[in-house]
Amino acid sequence: MRTRNSETKAIQQISERLKSCYTTTEPATVDAAVRTARDNRLESRIRDYVPIFIERQARTTLDASGEHRQSPRDQ
Repeated sequence: MRTRNSETKAIQQISERLKSCYTTTEPATVDAAVRTARDNRLESRIRDYVPIFIERQARTTLDASGEHRQSPRDQ
């Protein structure tokens, strides 16, 4: 089972990873997408996969808002 500290660290890493992918997006916008995704998972009883779900939901939110994702080849 994932501890709160390791989950918090994983969510911070997700935020940093998304900021490096969505370079034309304000960092605060990325943080807000991650925070919203995290808030939607607060009541999840099985915590092991929560970071994966948070990253997927945040990416979906950013993509739906028209934010440009930089591909690894563009970096």
